[in-house]
Amino acid sequence: MPRPNSRLFVRRYHMKTAPTCPPCRPPLAATFLIAWLGTFFLACTVFAQRPGTGIIVGRVFNPATGEYLRNAEVRAEGTNRTAVTQGDGFYRLTEVPAGEVTVRVSYTGYQTATTTLVLGAGETATRDFDLRSTQARATSGDEPVYLEAFTVSAEREGNAKAIMDQRAAMNIKNVVASDIFGDVAEGNVGEFLKFMPGIDLEYAEADTRSVRIRGLAPKYAAVMFDGNRMANAASSNLGTGRAFEFEQVSINSVDTIEVNKTISANMDADAPAGAINLKSKSAFNRKGRYISWQVNAVANSNELNFKKTPGPGDGYHHKILPGGILEFSDTFLGGWLGVAATISESNMYNDQLRVQNTYDNVPTASSPEPVVPVTIRWKDGPKFTERTAASLNLDYKLNRHTTVSLRSQFNLYDAEFHNRQLMLFAPRVRLAPGSDENTMISVPTTSNSNVTRAVLGGNSQNKYGNTGSVTAALDYKRDDLVVDGSVAFSQSINHYDDLEKGFFYNYDAWLHPMSWRLERSTTSASGWNFTQLTGADMYSLSSYQASAGANRVNSQPRSSRDRQWSGQLNAKWTAPWRLPTFLQAGLKVREEVYNLANYNLSWTYVGPTGDRTQAVVPVSIVWIDPEKGGNLFDRKIEFPDRTALAALFREHPEYFVPNPANATSDTNRFAERYIKEQIGAAYLMGNTRIGRLTLQGGARVEDTRNGSKIYEQGERKYRTGDYTDLFFSGSAKYRFTENLMAIASFSQALLRPDFNNLSGVATINDEQMTGTIPNADLKPEYSNNYSTRLEYYFEPVGVIAAGVFQNDIKDIQYRATDIAAEDIGLGDDYPGFVFTSWRNGEELRIRGMELEYSQQLTFLPGVLSGLSVFANYTRNLSSDLIMAGRLAPKIVSGGVTFRHKRATVSVKCVWNDDTFESYGDSATNQYIRYRKARTMVDLNASFAVHRKLTLFASARNIFDEPSIIYENTRDLLYQHDQFGITITCGVKGTF
Repeated sequence: MPRPNSRLFVRRYHMKTAPTCPPCRPPLAATFLIAWLGTFFLACTVFAQRPGTGIIVGRVFNPATGEYLRNAEVRAEGTNRTAVTQGDGFYRLTEVPAGEVTVRVSYTGYQTATTTLVLGAGETATRDFDLRSTQARATSGDEPVYLEAFTVSAEREGNAKAIMDQRAAMNIKNVVASDIFGDVAEGNVGEFLKFMPGIDLEYAEADTRSVRIRGLAPKYAAVMFDGNRMANAASSNLGTGRAFEFEQVSINSVDTIEVNKTISANMDADAPAGAINLKSKSAFNRKGRYISWQVNAVANSNELNFKKTPGPGDGYHHKILPGGILEFSDTFLGGWLGVAATISESNMYNDQLRVQNTYDNVPTASSPEPVVPVTIRWKDGPKFTERTAASLNLDYKLNRHTTVSLRSQFNLYDAEFHNRQLMLFAPRVRLAPGSDENTMISVPTTSNSNVTRAVLGGNSQNKYGNTGSVTAALDYKRDDLVVDGSVAFSQSINHYDDLEKGFFYNYDAWLHPMSWRLERSTTSASGWNFTQLTGADMYSLSSYQASAGANRVNSQPRSSRDRQWSGQLNAKWTAPWRLPTFLQAGLKVREEVYNLANYNLSWTYVGPTGDRTQAVVPVSIVWIDPEKGGNLFDRKIEFPDRTALAALFREHPEYFVPNPANATSDTNRFAERYIKEQIGAAYLMGNTRIGRLTLQGGARVEDTRNGSKIYEQGERKYRTGDYTDLFFSGSAKYRFTENLMAIASFSQALLRPDFNNLSGVATINDEQMTGTIPNADLKPEYSNNYSTRLEYYFEPVGVIAAGVFQNDIKDIQYRATDIAAEDIGLGDDYPGFVFTSWRNGEELRIRGMELEYSQQLTFLPGVLSGLSVFANYTRNLSSDLIMAGRLAPKIVSGGVTFRHKRATVSVKCVWNDDTFESYGDSATNQYIRYRKARTMVDLNASFAVHRKLTLFASARNIFDEPSIIYENTRDLLYQHDQFGITITCGVKGTF
């Protein structure tokens, strides 16, 4: 743990005074910027515009897919004049010497196209190009594309698009295109990122929730849609920090996903790990009308039944669920208006099965065993998830220079989960002789003691939310000037409801006195054999009524709303010099407002008699079955019907006595939070090419102002703060040959303090002499990100690359649990108290390497020519294991795709090494927990019945590989999760 700096924790957290100057920048940053500026001024002063030159413009088109090609390389042979095509396939070659000129267009996986023309001085010539795949049959321009070419084009075209995006970039980035997204019906963004180098997913049960880039926690990455930040209500929990959660975002309206691992001056600076940009589809990127459709069904391997079966709630439901996708794009008004729209619906059922073991590893004289289990939890958590997504993108050409756009997207997420849990608890002092790491023998207690008990509980909730955005943009291109601007609004709303949806969050049913014997075969086994020794029948819910306690009926509604407004203006000027050079500058303003309201309510169920021990609790038709082996669940364990209890609450509220704390606890008194953050930014960036070397550098300044409502000693107050920072970035790319190049990139960034510290509640426990206090004076973290990569691109479609990276983060924010009141100026009010709060530490360093390889093996003979392969390797190292959090030391991913005639089959897998999970140091248990190495394999298959009709099937995690957390040693099981195999089948086609 870094040595804390107490100077950064201001006494009594008075009015915020954040740093007004940036931290010291390393000499490399200044050196890089000076080197580029020197080159730029050299270009300005020595190389003037040459007479006798002209301009060549045009578009590059792929007739096989009907798309214009982005990032195709266009070159005037014998000169240093090159260009890359834009999203609509447009290119512009300036300062081309007059006379006979040969223009060459290259794009990976396509036959190089050339044309020769005579260019006059001062003339602008137009030349368009159609590119054909290197695998396509030779045809005349009017002949159709053959089925064989069509069936191999989807993944091939997608890989080519991604490679060309990566190849053209001046920062370190990877790209995945929509053509290779595959058939993952629910459209979760994380599922399309997990096979990329440097990417690690963080899951919430079976769902991908957030993404790590190069080992850094999700809060270090920015997520954007078409370059504008997306709002993120997260899980209505300020404790998640600034991490973006992908649950409420769908991939179905996205053309490509860019993962920028270093950033440039024209990008938001609050992205130490990099930025993920989701780029939407535009009708101007295609020629003609395009309609695609998909109908699918999704199932879980644990419930392959077309009949209604019990659960997830207290009723019967179908578990094989339908979904579909419809996409449309076309141009109207003679090509001046483009319309692109998508709508999708997905429904999924997931099993979420868990066993969790908690241990006591502090021996006593009466219990000398080094490790004994003290709590065993079994959870059966079935879940329904519905995602609805829609987008509408309109592009209109005001004239041949100016395009206005309106882009909108909406995502609805609706998940309902009902966790049913059985817990057996007995502390070490209540374990009988013979108990050890594989045996738990509890001894009975007196009737009024609940020290040893069985508990039926868990939580039921409906998580409902939506995320949407609207962006109005203008793009002006004329000669050497490009100006673009946009105004955007994004909103994300999230609700966790229970009573509103017709059920209680929880009802805790306790059973005591009782005793039992639990045994398992090994310390890594997930199944326990159970024998009840004393007490009422644990399997009957009526046995628990005599132990009914107060405030066991719970409701925990919570909600959040995040709104973001932004406006930006950028201008790019290409200089008419011998050395190709451009300058770019821009302004941006962004405001974010976050509201949160969380409540914790409870009641005592007393029934019509007014006696909680006589109140009959309804029994659900659904029982617990976590499918974890052993004999414990051979009999059905009756479980409380939380839906029926909620119905009783509505009909007879007098049966429920409210907890007085509902009105007096700080949680409910101060449930509402509010934060507003305003950021203004300006930047200047330039790019120069000298022969084989391209240099880019820039600087960005950001001014941050925030205001928030906080609660101090029961009083609500409003705080403000502001600080300004300067960030440098730069990169250099050198082409040894046309296909071999090296790139080095550097960027500076920051992570602002999380909202939980900007708007928090100070809670004091006078009995325990402890407290939790937010730190409104927490400083931002500052990052210096260095990255280099060597890349070789080969035909027809392939790349092999190796890179190293290092990210130095200063003023790291961490949670301290042992802060004396005297150290933070609270000694007079709370002498002897110990507080928990956040502090700034010293430095965290993450370094590592990435290897990536992908190739279409068309050079192999016969049917083997239909093979394509990819493989990635990521190695992460950290200077502090705990500060780095869940950093996977090694990640390996790879896959093979085989195509033959109309059939395509692909197998992809990802392996994560043992990964640090958490640590603890209590009076009864000192532990460090790791998530065990895990390999997940996905399978996809499709068959083209017709050129425009395809059958497909996919299965995720086909071996149902569990997620396992072990404690202290690799064979001591802490937690075992299993979710079943997600299976999707369907048919898709185009018009």
